[in-house]
Amino acid sequence: MKTENEQIVKACLDNDPLAQKQLYDRFAPVMLSVCVRYMGNFEDAQDVLQDGFVKVFSHLHQLKDVVQLRSWIERIMVNTAISALRKRNERLSIDEVDPATEELTVDCDFSRYDVEQIMKAIKSLPRVQRITFNMREVEGYPDDEIAKKLGITEVTVRSNASRARQQLIAKLAQIGLDKE
Repeated sequence: MKTENEQIVKACLDNDPLAQKQLYDRFAPVMLSVCVRYMGNFEDAQDVLQDGFVKVFSHLHQLKDVVQLRSWIERIMVNTAISALRKRNERLSIDEVDPATEELTVDCDFSRYDVEQIMKAIKSLPRVQRITFNMREVEGYPDDEIAKKLGITEVTVRSNASRARQQLIAKLAQIGLDKE
């Protein structure tokens, strides 16, 4: 017996508009939050979401395992957001840093903070740090894959991630969330 996702994907592959709407309705809210994390604002995120779903529907035949549907769609959204940022000719890297200072260890238990406040703090990060932090800490991409996707070195990835963590901790403390 096929799962609900398998049935929806099969119907989408048969160009069933109802199934396409079901797939969109099922994943759009979560994917919109992914897009907002990368784009930094709701309007740009909505554009990326729409472009991303066009890619989802046009490449759905390439999905190898329906069990991976959500993560497959999420990767498309991340790649679409990165492409949108590149089209704007926005710099996605920072100057190279000395490898001796590439990654400062910054410990913080983010799980003790309210999700909305963390999201607000992430949105306020400089774009390159926000993208790197999202890819590394939220999405779980390895440094080498982030470097490849963004066209930067792994040292720069680690530096951006470290700076992002430092700034997040400072922002959370600034708004009175750090209760230590």
